[in-house]
Amino acid sequence: MIQFIRNRSKFLLWAIVVVVVVFFSFWGTLGPDDLAGVRKIGRLAGRPVAWEQFRGRLAETELVLGLFSGMPMNMDMGRDFAIEQTWHRLILLHEAQAIGMRVDPAEKGQLLASHPLFRASDGSFDNARFETFVKDTLPRYRVGEQRFEDLLGEEILSRRTAALLTAGANVPMAKVRENAERLFGTATAWVVTFKASEFAGGPAPTDEEVRAAFEAQKERFQTPERRKVRFVRFLLGEQDKKLAEEEQKKKFQALGERAVAFSVSLYDPDGNARKDFDALAAKDGLSVEKSDWFTQEGPAGLQNPDGFGKAAFLLNADQPNSDAVPGTNEVYVMTMDAVEKPQPKPLEAVRAEIVRESQQRKAIDAALKAAGDARQKIEDAMKQGRNADEAMRELGARAARSRKSCPPPVARPPIPKKNSSAPGSRDSTPAKWASSGPRATRCPSHWSPRARPRRIWTPGCPSSRQGCSRNAAPSSCANGLRSSCADPIPCSAACSSRARAARSKIQTRMALS
Repeated sequence: MIQFIRNRSKFLLWAIVVVVVVFFSFWGTLGPDDLAGVRKIGRLAGRPVAWEQFRGRLAETELVLGLFSGMPMNMDMGRDFAIEQTWHRLILLHEAQAIGMRVDPAEKGQLLASHPLFRASDGSFDNARFETFVKDTLPRYRVGEQRFEDLLGEEILSRRTAALLTAGANVPMAKVRENAERLFGTATAWVVTFKASEFAGGPAPTDEEVRAAFEAQKERFQTPERRKVRFVRFLLGEQDKKLAEEEQKKKFQALGERAVAFSVSLYDPDGNARKDFDALAAKDGLSVEKSDWFTQEGPAGLQNPDGFGKAAFLLNADQPNSDAVPGTNEVYVMTMDAVEKPQPKPLEAVRAEIVRESQQRKAIDAALKAAGDARQKIEDAMKQGRNADEAMRELGARAARSRKSCPPPVARPPIPKKNSSAPGSRDSTPAKWASSGPRATRCPSHWSPRARPRRIWTPGCPSSRQGCSRNAAPSSCANGLRSSCADPIPCSAACSSRARAARSKIQTRMALS
């Protein structure tokens, strides 16, 4: 056998080549429709569209768009655009045929007579212009006069179908009245209440359950982190406290700048923290105080324990010294002394809390189970044909009937006018949101250890470590407040107005598109 193949290898090779070429020439590049003599370009409603038919439609689409879309007749609209518009017309015509649309011959005449291309100077139909169009223009698109008449009918069908697809739904007035009554009419509801306190008093959890809950929540049952700091106070003198308000503010401003200068001296020119806090304080004539252990709430006995605690918990080994922390009549500067990491609590210290939470959880689960059983009971009663009111009354005092009449929607009040105190003013803040008090003081620029510029300390402004923005603008929203230190203004109204404006722009763009 092998010898036979070797002797006739050349003949067999040529036979294989012929078979492969024939197969790929006819079967490898053609689909089922091509084998049937149809070269398809796509499918419409599951049926193949022949290329020859589609190519003729392309020229007709260019003719129709040039006549009825306002595009110049000789404009090159691009192959992709022409193909896309041809498919659109084919789909619209298919839908028109499916719903049985018909075109009256008089409509074709009206469409042709209303075209500006075929009008005379007096507005009447100019037959000479039409004859010139049939003679000179139609042959370029391979369209005869009879086919052009069919295209007029197809244009009318396409317009009707497109208008039908984009038309809004017509809701009957009875349906509108029914929905309005449902939304704003009198509503009757039954409310069945299952309180968890009524299911309390169950058995206490076992020791195994308590231990399992403790092991699953070890990270929760820990002592909070505590810290110790050394700090100095810059006090406002007793005589200064008796001064007038403006003079007192100036004294406090000078006191704050002195505290800032001391905090700057805690870093060397390279921006590294100095370790000799006590020596630097003694050099400035300041007495160093030591705090007890405290949490993030801050130590007791200070004018601003919350701000003091937050500033202390921002300190670390690289930045052990704080900025100036203002109080009411004094300013603090601190350095980190000691840190106590969170420690796990023993089981006996949290046993009572675990038992209480376990019993509360069991009471809630029992209330949910009772509510589910009651709902199933009501559904079973209604399936048997009983009235819902009767099924609810069987639940006893838990069920209460409520009737509520919803008021009709109130018309939206007019938008307040913009503030325009000066000609050409661009202030668009509504009057009801404008601050009538004194203008808020903007937060100062804060010191960077690397640059060490001179900074002006402003009373009432938090330090940079507490999130005060350098360029805090009254219009910016952060944490529900407008970023203005001296007079924080709730900015929910301003934020919501910007959200409404954004939604209005989006809706407008959608409507235009």
